[in-house]
Amino acid sequence: MPYIYQVRRSYLIAFILLFICSALTAAKAWMIQPAVDKFIEGPVSSSMLLILCGLVAVLFISHAILEWLYLIVSKSANIRVARNIRENLFSNLMRHNLGFFVRHPSSELMTRVINDVAVLEVFAVGSLMGLVRSAVTLMMLLGVMLYQHVTLGLVCALVMVVAGLVLRRLAKHIAVLSRRIQESLSTVANRLSEMIGGMELILGFGLADLWRERFSRVNQDYFDAQVHGVRVSTAPAIIIQLIAGITLAVVLLIMGRALLQDEMTGGQLLSFLVVMFLMQNPAKRLGDCIAMLSQGLAAGERAFDLIDSHAGDVEPRGHHVLDDCAGRLELRQVSFSYNKDPVIRNLSFRIEPRELVVMVGRSGAGKSSVAKLIQRFYDPDSGQVLIDGFDVRDIDVQSLYRAVSYVSQDVFLFNDTIEFNLKIGNPDASDEELVAAIEIACIDEFLPSLPDGIHTVVGERGVRLSGGQRQRIAIARAVLSNAPILVLDEATSAVDMDLEQRILGNLMSMGRQRTIFGITHRLTLAELADRVLVLRDGKLEEEGTSSELADADGEYAQLRRAADATTLSLS
Repeated sequence: MPYIYQVRRSYLIAFILLFICSALTAAKAWMIQPAVDKFIEGPVSSSMLLILCGLVAVLFISHAILEWLYLIVSKSANIRVARNIRENLFSNLMRHNLGFFVRHPSSELMTRVINDVAVLEVFAVGSLMGLVRSAVTLMMLLGVMLYQHVTLGLVCALVMVVAGLVLRRLAKHIAVLSRRIQESLSTVANRLSEMIGGMELILGFGLADLWRERFSRVNQDYFDAQVHGVRVSTAPAIIIQLIAGITLAVVLLIMGRALLQDEMTGGQLLSFLVVMFLMQNPAKRLGDCIAMLSQGLAAGERAFDLIDSHAGDVEPRGHHVLDDCAGRLELRQVSFSYNKDPVIRNLSFRIEPRELVVMVGRSGAGKSSVAKLIQRFYDPDSGQVLIDGFDVRDIDVQSLYRAVSYVSQDVFLFNDTIEFNLKIGNPDASDEELVAAIEIACIDEFLPSLPDGIHTVVGERGVRLSGGQRQRIAIARAVLSNAPILVLDEATSAVDMDLEQRILGNLMSMGRQRTIFGITHRLTLAELADRVLVLRDGKLEEEGTSSELADADGEYAQLRRAADATTLSLS
């Protein structure tokens, strides 16, 4: 209802037009009685005939024009309601942190934002005015009935009440089935998304037949839900027609006796029959609208679940803006877990402005989780993540993202040009800054080989580039953003060691201009760092320079020996 209230003027105009159209429908039925009775009573003059014909023509033309205007106004309002809901859904999704998107597959979210809102628009919002129109038209025609014959009018009113109770009961069942249909469709979309995203794996392992079977199962479930839904959703209209048929038989019996006993004129009889005929369409439409409304509200419930969900909301508690961020980074007694499984345990460390600090550790030690906590993709269970002494939860979100530039191992590129992807964090970057960032990330080594150079479109998720090329673009993008803190999470894992050395050397040449926090399983960067943090099982095991930790013969020394053994075996 709040969304309908936003376009209340349009709906008010539509309701006025609807009311007039319904009144004209009732007027068509009402005018039959005096016209027919006039012809039965005696001869009608030519002028009177012309007047009657003119009134009929004006009535029908006016009805058609007003009907056209009503459809334009009401459908435009419905479209605006759907647009506002979809925008609110999107805005609400943007407020969630990364954990929310881990729990909800992208295909499910897409189905809710696109399909569920479309169903809500067509079935719920679209049928709402139809429901009101049918009800108003029936009420007006019922009024004509009561005016012509009170007993028959009361019989029809009683039938309408009984039909309404039956339809209300069916509507609840339809809503449950409709939600099942939408959830089945989400599962189908999820299977399709998995197939597209994992096509390389499916083909590589010969899983095509298995995936066809998996898709066939969920598609069959969707089909079964749809068939069951069709059976139930078509029932209201059929029930209305059955009730209308029985009612018509009863009414004809009462009217026939009244006519035989001269209690009703021929004009009344014909007018009453026309009213009964005119009531069939809005009555059937009323049943259809109730079924559609139930289906639409079931889809809307799924959509509004997202709007009403505030778990993982990343809106800051405060609004502190980092106007001139120095780049000091600190974790104080931070603990964090996924689904109650501890990943980080009472972790504390401090990085001074323009310092290069590298975190190393075995796979699963929690290194990437630390990076995500700094970026506030997740919030810690306890403790604080601080930038320049301010808790990241107290910092304005946009200010935080301007202060910290993050490069992950899994690089995402938009389906646009390389230049577009490079300038995302700094759209106003000068040509000199762009060239400098390209050189630091060694993009200039492969850029000339591309068909359109920097204007080459990279494809969906950067599929037209290699993994190493995507990582270099991500590094250049982070450099170009000019953020005072640069977080590199396995940022060079897809490039060879020689290229990695060159990129690291370039980063070091600019490293004293900003704070660099690197996370890596390779120890090349660690040997260049001011300090090395060794993480083990979510705890800070060791801290010091690379040479100090190597001499200590602890966890870091073991990692170095393992790395040296791997390098030797590969050579």
